[in-house]
Amino acid sequence: MITNTVFTSANFQNIPELVSLLLRERVSEIHMWNYFPMERTDTKDLVMSIKEFPALLPKLLALGEESGKALVFITLAIIKVTSGYKFQTAAYRTDVS
Repeated sequence: MITNTVFTSANFQNIPELVSLLLRERVSEIHMWNYFPMERTDTKDLVMSIKEFPALLPKLLALGEESGKALVFITLAIIKVTSGYKFQTAAYRTDVS
């Protein structure tokens, strides 16, 4: 089973506890995304600050390493280009060197 969790400003403090719980279950991979609003602005104030994520990373990586299961971090960004905007994603897996 693969799970999918979205980081938001409302839940980011609870993410390590959630990941720890999921890693004890029959989960093969935990996919984690940054929240991206589906509207022009973040009217619900859910976008997590880029400064908050680095504080979570060491704890999450340690949990993944201890379990031997894959943690997959997926980031979505919008980049302004001459003709408008383009989406760019990046992924990092803990189980791949």
